[in-house]
Amino acid sequence: MGVKAVRLLSETIIVFITIIMAGVSFYASQARLFDPQYYVSVSLLGLFVIVIIGVNIFLTFYWASKLKAWFFVSLATLCLFIPYITTMVQIRLTSPPPLGDRNICILTYNVNSFNYQHDYKTTFQNIAFTIGEKDPDVICFQEFWNGKDFPLDSISKFIGMPYYALGKNGKGVKDLALFSKYPIKKTEYQIYNDTHNGSMYCDLNFKGKLIRIVNCHLQTTNLNQKKGEIRKLKQITEPRVFYRALQNIYSTLSNNTIRRAEQAIAVNKIIKSTKIPIIVCGDLNETPSSFVYKKVKDDLTDGFKEAGRGFGGTYKKFFRILRVDYIFHSSSFECVNYISENVDYSDHNPVFGFYKF
Repeated sequence: MGVKAVRLLSETIIVFITIIMAGVSFYASQARLFDPQYYVSVSLLGLFVIVIIGVNIFLTFYWASKLKAWFFVSLATLCLFIPYITTMVQIRLTSPPPLGDRNICILTYNVNSFNYQHDYKTTFQNIAFTIGEKDPDVICFQEFWNGKDFPLDSISKFIGMPYYALGKNGKGVKDLALFSKYPIKKTEYQIYNDTHNGSMYCDLNFKGKLIRIVNCHLQTTNLNQKKGEIRKLKQITEPRVFYRALQNIYSTLSNNTIRRAEQAIAVNKIIKSTKIPIIVCGDLNETPSSFVYKKVKDDLTDGFKEAGRGFGGTYKKFFRILRVDYIFHSSSFECVNYISENVDYSDHNPVFGFYKF
């Protein structure tokens, strides 16, 4: 086969890939519109948006270097992801305001049970000192743990938050907790069966006004429990092993995606029924391209889009490219600063939202 034939074959293959990626990208960029309960495969594409964007960037530069019209196809495909990119990257030329220039500061943090199987007290103290620098008024923990020698009242005193509420999912080391400087007037819970995940909300007396804080921790992907199956994907030369592993991973991802969608719809009911100022935060275990993000955000404002800076990744694994922790707020609030701080005490970053009320 001559050099020209090889080049023609290579270019034909890349044309084919470009066409396939255009189709895949269309559905991936619109995944938030598809309920996983009916279109789970489309929803799963949303998990791989950053990879899909990376491939399209490569194709765009490739066709640009060749001065081919396919460049415009790849460029148009990339433009489909502009709404997603703005939820992940924010560039601001102005300096952030001082941390004290706010009415209220909300922190959401998946603390990974304070590493309770090891030196949990040291981990908790490190976390407490780190978040204390920002002086939050309300703290929403996910995967919270407390025990007989680590009681709630002691935690409350240490972090200077006299009011608190604990979730009711009954899983001990992976519960929800909310701590507040302001009195809690009412607490309600959503318990998701057969899982350690859940949601809760507290109505606070904030300087004479009632506000609602919703703390969510939606269904995990459970990929950590499938590491053995992921390793089997390397065995491409053994089709039966490879296919079975792929099938198991797909089944796990699909089932958990459907569960998250159901839970997001339940949280949305809280938002829709709320008639007072509301802030919704937590670990949604989904990216901003998802149906879950769209459903939980609803008509609220994403604090990162309003006042964030830089790259918004909050989960430390998968090269830190995933944003799964959020704070949304109603129009009664204005987000003036939004910080996702990279510290090493959990597999998630703490996320702070600073608001004018």
